[in-house]
Amino acid sequence: MTQLYDPSLQLRRGLAAMLSGLIGEEVTATRVFNPPPLRGRTCVVALYSFMDGTSGAVMQLDLLLACQLAVVLTGDRIPPLAQIEATGKLTENSDDAIREVCNVIGGMFNYTKRRMKLTGVSIQPVNLDTSEVGGSFLPCAIAWSKMPGGRLDLRGRAVDEIMASAKEEAKAASSAGTSLDDIAKLFSGLLKDLCDRKVTITTGASLSFTSDLTASIGAYAQHGGEVAMLVVSELGLSGFMGAAPLKIPLIFVQEQIRRGQLESTVLDGLHEVYNVLTAPYAVRHIRLSSMHWLPGKLPQSVSKLIPANGRIAALNVEIEGFGKGRMALLGDYHLETAGTLAKVEKPPVKV
Repeated sequence: MTQLYDPSLQLRRGLAAMLSGLIGEEVTATRVFNPPPLRGRTCVVALYSFMDGTSGAVMQLDLLLACQLAVVLTGDRIPPLAQIEATGKLTENSDDAIREVCNVIGGMFNYTKRRMKLTGVSIQPVNLDTSEVGGSFLPCAIAWSKMPGGRLDLRGRAVDEIMASAKEEAKAASSAGTSLDDIAKLFSGLLKDLCDRKVTITTGASLSFTSDLTASIGAYAQHGGEVAMLVVSELGLSGFMGAAPLKIPLIFVQEQIRRGQLESTVLDGLHEVYNVLTAPYAVRHIRLSSMHWLPGKLPQSVSKLIPANGRIAALNVEIEGFGKGRMALLGDYHLETAGTLAKVEKPPVKV
């Protein structure tokens, strides 16, 4: 089976690969949830334009990250951050190094249909308004083994174009059919990258929809359409999936699971997980439309997809360092390929 890709994940992997090649260290680029403002008072800002002169993207590096990259590339000692913020200048060698970083990252944008060029690098206030550039916003945490790293934020229409290109690759690479084994492979890869830890997903489990089932439900629909599919996860697994990406200590989420109610931060993490699981369905324009809980009153559009006291095939999901639980898919969870729809849901087995 050919792997399908989450477009934003592909962009971050490309960013990490560019920086790894530049500094000779393995670099990671992790998505930042609910990003706070960049540290300090100033940051490095790089502007990129399409060849017709229109703005394409802006990149902001927090000053600490910029200095770390400059140290690796030049070997020079960097002035204290307070001095850099006061003068608005790095050393001459460091300026050249940071411009090289910006040029290398600009090369990533040239994988879009329209070529781009670096048009400026400067030190600006961290509260600089970049919204006029338009397009998507992608905040990343950059790290490598010998340095603490820092934030690198991308915004612009070029970001949208990269993700659109990745979506087209996903469409071309889609498999001719769908099985729970296919889904297990896709979901395990997505969750591994999101949680930054080993995630093992296997088939062979079953989940019974009885009155005592406590589980979260991610409901998915095409834009403006009815709910097409559901992802149902046991309470314990829901807690682990919500906590792992945010690195919430296990002991805290275990207490929430014991009480039978997840707190807002864990729910935010779970919402992001359910969002990420839409990546294999980008071709069908499937999006997370709502989240619900069992037991509880459900909208008719959701409840009609749930078997009454039925048992269906499910996935075993284990997140290293947290725990495991079961996840079931309901509805039309096929992967579209070459115009062919392969609907694979089996009818529930009555108990």
